[in-house]
Amino acid sequence: VFASGTSTQTWAAVFAALIAAAGNIVFLYVVVERAKKCLDFGATLYCFHLVFCWMYGGMPAHWQWWTTTIGSALVTVLLGEFMCARREMRDITIGRR
Repeated sequence: VFASGTSTQTWAAVFAALIAAAGNIVFLYVVVERAKKCLDFGATLYCFHLVFCWMYGGMPAHWQWWTTTIGSALVTVLLGEFMCARREMRDITIGRR
């Protein structure tokens, strides 16, 4: 898409990457639950993405792909850590008897 695509196709791919980042944030929030581990899990997700892209079509060579992927990874890790940290900082409620 980045090599021969039109501007509309390129922006659609960028938007799709940000939508995927939102899904990854939910994954980190639900599965990981710890802010300390969000960087590891988020980086692992995008390393697997790079490996699968490389296996499917060769090593990505376009700067737009790298920019989109790194930006999406940053959004995933930073917002995932923020959401998990908010969860960790919530008050613990103790029920009455």
